[in-house]
Amino acid sequence: MKRSLLLLGILAACLALIILCLISSQKPGDVKAGRIILSQETLSAADPVNLDGEWEFYWDQLLEPESFVNNEARLTKYVTVPGFWNQVKSRELPAVGQGTYRIIVEMPHNNGIKENPQLALLIPRIYTQYRLWVNGQKLSENGMSDGKALNFMTPSVILISPSDGPIEIVLQIKNTQHIYAGIGQSILLGSATDLIQKRMVTIALDLALFAMCCLSGVYQFIIFMYHKKMKAFLWLAFVCLFIGLRGLLTNGNIAMILWPDMPFEVGSRIISIFLPCIAISLLFYLRTLYYKDIHHFLFKFFVAASVLDGILIIILPSAAFLEIGNMYLLITSSISFMMFYLSVLSLSRHEKGAVIFTLGTAFLLSCGLLEILSYFRIIRVDNLLMLGLIIFSLSQTLILTINYSKIEDESQRLNKRIRITDLNYLRAQIRPHFIFNALGTISSTISRDPDEGKRLLLDFSDFLRGYFSSESEDGLTTLSNEMNTVQSYLSLEKARFRDRLLVVYDLKADANCMVPVLSIQPLVENAVLHGLMPKIGGGKVTICTWNEDGYTHVSIEDDGVGIDAKKSFDTLELGGNSIGIQNINRRLAILYNTSLQIETTIGKGTRIEMIIPADN
Repeated sequence: MKRSLLLLGILAACLALIILCLISSQKPGDVKAGRIILSQETLSAADPVNLDGEWEFYWDQLLEPESFVNNEARLTKYVTVPGFWNQVKSRELPAVGQGTYRIIVEMPHNNGIKENPQLALLIPRIYTQYRLWVNGQKLSENGMSDGKALNFMTPSVILISPSDGPIEIVLQIKNTQHIYAGIGQSILLGSATDLIQKRMVTIALDLALFAMCCLSGVYQFIIFMYHKKMKAFLWLAFVCLFIGLRGLLTNGNIAMILWPDMPFEVGSRIISIFLPCIAISLLFYLRTLYYKDIHHFLFKFFVAASVLDGILIIILPSAAFLEIGNMYLLITSSISFMMFYLSVLSLSRHEKGAVIFTLGTAFLLSCGLLEILSYFRIIRVDNLLMLGLIIFSLSQTLILTINYSKIEDESQRLNKRIRITDLNYLRAQIRPHFIFNALGTISSTISRDPDEGKRLLLDFSDFLRGYFSSESEDGLTTLSNEMNTVQSYLSLEKARFRDRLLVVYDLKADANCMVPVLSIQPLVENAVLHGLMPKIGGGKVTICTWNEDGYTHVSIEDDGVGIDAKKSFDTLELGGNSIGIQNINRRLAILYNTSLQIETTIGKGTRIEMIIPADN
């Protein structure tokens, strides 16, 4: 019941967002019949003046300011700005063509700006060739000169000279490459300081969003590199990176700052091809999460359509692939609705992160719908799809991060259980005949040397205490305690084997270093019983410890019979005690990502070294 109410609340919030944008977009512009009258209060306000409304439009005429002075211009009609001349209801004008826009701005006395008389225009991204005049002065153009290619669209702040009289703005537009022609976004008039600041804020926000997407993508990729089976991180990394890179060519168009002469053909292809790339990465990401819930045919169809769209973007002229892009919107819309279905399904199954997934999907779906309405000039919003993609990608990053943290916590708990299980199993490996032999040795020694027998009995007690006790929950103890267990064990074995066993200690490491419990004693036992005792006359075992470069080194070396060096470690039978050795090696891998280092020569002996961090 709670999740149903939550879903209804999410849908209501998204619907409210759409209605709010629709209502706010219905406000008509202040420009009437090609004129707008500004007051001192309007110009003094912090917000720039929006020059939306009815502009004069002269179809198939590229007029200069002198043409209006000489009465050479023939007014075609008044058109709504922002808007495209081939996207009005009557559709009487073709996309390919040319025309001139004109507006007169009636200024108050002294412009209402006493502190800073410098005015400026914020020209939006105009998709086609254009040339701009203000008060008879040509201030900007793109692709109109002979032999000069059309650069990719970019917003720009253009300074204009102060004037106490009216401001005449004449804008020539010529279209040969785009499916829509005209002024697609609002032109702003205001103080140069305010408009430049607005432009800088836009660029700063774009950089921040780009950085967030890229850092999120790099973070996901790094996790994938350490956990190759978690492919959801890889595909989400691509989603984040593609979204971040696409953001460089939208809104403030930071890419044009780095590459100011980018041709329109190049820029339009780059920004267009990112959409199918995002869709493909998103589809594979969803498939890793909801493999059983996404129909295989539907998945393959969406991927194939996205790949085809990408190929057409590369090989077709801009006008053709932009037209096809309108049809591809049906694919992206279908993917969005599929995502929403998966989010509802996730909510119904009470999956972890379902609420965040649903919120991100609903926001993306709402922004995508509004962007489509804006694309067809039904409402006026800018770059909502980009914002929706960013919010969605960051929400998915949050979900995967939360789930990854839980997996890591669970992994640590399992590793702890494994260490405890391995330790208990290792303790269970104590051989009954060792106890019998030790008690027999102690018994025979007491009869002939009571003091020596008493010492051996205390050594046996110390050995059992070290063997069955643990200093910490994670199975670590000090090197001093571990060596006490080793020395107690060797004392008993030396009493048993006498001159056949020679023990040499070279202990230089810090006695307070932490080492895994029962990590040294089994290695020493293996050296004695399976390295030295099969050798006639026995031999010597040397135990060395030292600190070097922040690590504690422990070496157990014998001059016994050796082992077959051709065998791999997993199958290595160190005197028949491979289970205990593998147990130690596994604990080292879990605790420190290290392993035992083994050097052996048949007939000459074996050396095993353990290396662990000194400050663990």
